[in-house]
Amino acid sequence: MVREAVKLLNAGINFKDVLRGVHKSREIAIETLKTLRVEIENKPDLLYKIAYSSCENKRIARLISKIFELIGVNGYVDFEEYYSSETNVIYYNGFLLDRG
Repeated sequence: MVREAVKLLNAGINFKDVLRGVHKSREIAIETLKTLRVEIENKPDLLYKIAYSSCENKRIARLISKIFELIGVNGYVDFEEYYSSETNVIYYNGFLLDRG
């Protein structure tokens, strides 16, 4: 979305028009994500969703379920792929501000 907005600005489109379009696009994206959201009602349901998301990898599913037990179902989990044979978990309590 941002790249396209920058392209439009570089093409000479009015900044306010581009900004209005970005705000409309943001609202559409948020509403679309809300329709795709799946509510998790209980722990077995959470474990099923985790197992499905981890492509039936039981080791990863157990690891993710332990993380969600720590942070709760409203928490946020971010995965990064490393080329290593070991799996590490880094747990942050509170807010984590990313760059940018």
